Amino acid sequence: MGSAAMPDAPYVQAPALITEDRITGAWETVPTGKILLRGDPADRLFHRVVTQALGAGPPTEPNRVQTARSGPIVWFGPDEWLAEVPDGDCGRRLEELRRGLAGTHAAAVDVSDCHVVFRLSGARARDVLAKTCPLDLRPRSFGPGDCARSRLGQASVCVILADPSPVFRIFVPRSIADYAGQLLFTGMEEFAAPPAGRG
Repeated sequence: MGSAAMPDAPYVQAPALITEDRITGAWETVPTGKILLRGDPADRLFHRVVTQALGAGPPTEPNRVQTARSGPIVWFGPDEWLAEVPDGDCGRRLEELRRGLAGTHAAAVDVSDCHVVFRLSGARARDVLAKTCPLDLRPRSFGPGDCARSRLGQASVCVILADPSPVFRIFVPRSIADYAGQLLFTGMEEFAAPPAGRG
């Protein structure tokens, strides 16, 4: 297999790139709604409203992902989280959050269009990601359910280990998705199988 060609529009759903079944890189094929939450995790009202709307409270342990009925809730900071919900359900859940949090020092904002989510998996996925991301991605340091805000080259991203196999989900601002995707695909080239009849 030769060099990985980057699709023209990375923010449009793209097919997976498979390299000898060792690495798979793709854009998420099923869009999700994304809600940015800000609030005080110690505030009982905030915790109750979020739990009622999403099926679980926001994670209070740094760099962890909480599995909720509606989807994962990702720790972004001491008072900031990103909640994923089914795409067609985002408006209803957002309205429920805003109604319950009205008059409090908290916020819920629809940021569904702000990020592209890359999915990187396979035995060499850590090696590919480590080429341009400074996180310690070794299994003993970055396990299932862990997340971290970091960088991919010069891009600010959030990395989640969704499965120990491993499967990484990488949240990238849409405006720089092409740049980040090029970095990932370039990183894969080292591990690509040579074209038939060569190597």
